[in-house]
Amino acid sequence: MSTETAITIEDSIKNEIAKFDPFEKRIAELKQQYADLTITDINDKEGYENVRLAIAELRGIRTGTEKDKKVIKKPFLDACSTIEEKSKWIIAEVSKIEDPLQARKDEIDTEKEQIKKAKLAAQEATFIKRSMQLSNMGVLYDGTNFILEDASYEGVLVREADDDVYNEFILPKFKDIFDKREAVRLEEERVKAEVAAKEQAERESFAKAQEELRVAQEKLEADKQVAENEKREVARKEQEEKEKINRELQSKRLNEILPYNKYGSDVDMSTLWVLAESHYHEILSEKKAAFEKSESERLENSRIENERKIKEAADEAARKERERIEEENRQAGIKRQQEEARKAEELAKAGDKANWEAFIKNIEAIPHPTLRSGQYRKISAIAKGKIEEILNLRA
Repeated sequence: MSTETAITIEDSIKNEIAKFDPFEKRIAELKQQYADLTITDINDKEGYENVRLAIAELRGIRTGTEKDKKVIKKPFLDACSTIEEKSKWIIAEVSKIEDPLQARKDEIDTEKEQIKKAKLAAQEATFIKRSMQLSNMGVLYDGTNFILEDASYEGVLVREADDDVYNEFILPKFKDIFDKREAVRLEEERVKAEVAAKEQAERESFAKAQEELRVAQEKLEADKQVAENEKREVARKEQEEKEKINRELQSKRLNEILPYNKYGSDVDMSTLWVLAESHYHEILSEKKAAFEKSESERLENSRIENERKIKEAADEAARKERERIEEENRQAGIKRQQEEARKAEELAKAGDKANWEAFIKNIEAIPHPTLRSGQYRKISAIAKGKIEEILNLRA
């Protein structure tokens, strides 16, 4: 529809509506004329007649207006009916072209969605596998981040990173910490095994001495039965044997307790052989416990110191990485500014024709969005038409 035709129709409608303008003054007169009109009671014949005449006049104006309205509206209603039929035909014909295109587009969209779902399923499977792998190394997942000591990565990164990024950057950082912790654990187990083996050897040595003592005592008892006349000789030999055994016991106890003597409470080493077995083992256990506590504290201090050194090294590496990234970003910003300045300088030198060609290239580079709803498809079609109009203006 041209602008001239639209103005003609609008003027025609205004002219028809203007036919009702004189009634505004007439209605105001009628309101004033009949403002106080009423019927006082059943015997007020004059008032009744005046009201009847007023109603007849008002009815005539009302019904006449209804007839005028129908006459004025008829050509416009006929035009609307024709417009409706034409628009329905146009819509139906366009739909015959549009519907197959939309159906094919929907097929492609469905295929894209299936590919997207398959990719997400593969990512989820990979995430579960990676989560189990990290969990086996002691890495904790709090629902947002994977954390092991000072190493932390977002769960989204672990999920979406490709295999190269995960295997070359994420996994090695956790594995380094795991390997160091595992080395500390293995060292602790080795020390415990050595202590246990030493204690076992000591127990076996003591048991052997006990057995030797028992055998010797049995032999002494058997010798007593040999002959009464050899009693003094047997007693002398028995005394000598006891002294020998006591010396051996004292020597054995000295060898057992000397490695731990500097730990725990002090004891007179010269009296070890006269101590009761239970008292002696009580002292030995106390000194062993003190030794194990001292060794445990030493190992713990060593572990803490190692962890401190590891953390310092990691912090230094992180600081250098941040500085490297900041420098890269700064250099990239400088390059962008130089490139933008170069382009602006080239455009300034090139003149209006080059500027216009650059503008047209920017318009051509605008991507056309894919929209689903009818409302936005219509808006998109209008925008596309406007862009085509601009592109048709190229020199």
